[in-house]
Amino acid sequence: MSKLTVGLVLLASVYSVFAECVPQNARPTDLVSFLEGAGSGQENAECVTLLIDALGKQAYAPAIPVLIKFLDFRRPRTEREKLGLHVQMRGFYPAVNALEQIGDEALPAVLNVIKTLDLTGQGRTRFPSGWRSTNTMRPRALRC
Repeated sequence: MSKLTVGLVLLASVYSVFAECVPQNARPTDLVSFLEGAGSGQENAECVTLLIDALGKQAYAPAIPVLIKFLDFRRPRTEREKLGLHVQMRGFYPAVNALEQIGDEALPAVLNVIKTLDLTGQGRTRFPSGWRSTNTMRPRALRC
């Protein structure tokens, strides 16, 4: 099977998962409602990942509170990653990416999370590595 065929099959599976998660003409408010009822997100991790990504692409600022709740959510590896073919560069924490896409409007909520974390012990290990290693969302005063 060629790489193109594998890619097309995987792409089709992503669209079918998204279609199972959300009605075709879902509004951003519908995506937020689904995430609010998703618990930790691990039971339906593929759906949660796709919904978080969709909210980030739309830069939907009213989703900030629910995205903050998903900062610890780590997306599952894709089929390609499981096969060792490709590791996606977008990181394993989709809420971090979505909040970055929303931009400056997300900063107060992100700063509030940072202020309340214990970054000396276990809290530091749970804080998404994307924000420990990148400066894209950090205000200048917090950049390392």
